[in-house]
Amino acid sequence: MTKDTWTMQLEVLAEYVRVNNKLPTHNARIPKAERDPIAVKLGYFVTDQRKKRDSLSSEQQTSMEAIPGFVWEPLDEKWDDNVKYFKEFVEQHGRRPSASSKDKREKRVAGWASEQRALMKGVADRNPPTVERQKQLTALPGWAPTTHAQVQTHRVQEFTHFVTEVGRAPRRVEGKPAGALEPSEVSESSLHTWLTNQRKKQREGTLDVDVAQEIERLLGSAAFPTPR
Repeated sequence: MTKDTWTMQLEVLAEYVRVNNKLPTHNARIPKAERDPIAVKLGYFVTDQRKKRDSLSSEQQTSMEAIPGFVWEPLDEKWDDNVKYFKEFVEQHGRRPSASSKDKREKRVAGWASEQRALMKGVADRNPPTVERQKQLTALPGWAPTTHAQVQTHRVQEFTHFVTEVGRAPRRVEGKPAGALEPSEVSESSLHTWLTNQRKKQREGTLDVDVAQEIERLLGSAAFPTPR
């Protein structure tokens, strides 16, 4: 691509961003019939510049950096945004983001956090986060409770939020392999297992009184059904 052609593409990109207030994308998940061919072409141009960063002139790099919203490493920026949101959310609400939330951003970050935990445990089919990123995650407030009391407190908070948002007790997700579950389904299945364990403790007389009262407050007469 000659410099003149490159400059022309840059001008088209700048105009697209000015009009649409966003960067173009060639996201394959967008249905083909709904794709804007101009946005797709420009999206590939943006991706290509990121790949060729080291071969671009300093003037070209500066021109790209002047495009509103453009970054060389978008995944790094997304990571930093998720970490920042998670930290601020826990500090503000005293609990972790919930995958059952009606708030799209909270739900998305909860799914991201669940995925990172799975990757760190080696139960997902991708490489785990780098050592540096794992240290960043484990330093987050509420990321990894260290005592049984802390774990229980977080589970009660998650359970309370789920029932408040969804309006029912969590259920086990049937008919889908574990790898095919959505983050919200993984979270709900986990809460269902937790609730089952609390009901068992209640029958054995070992359930904490405060936990029992919170479950009864949320579920009423369905809190501790008599086993058949």
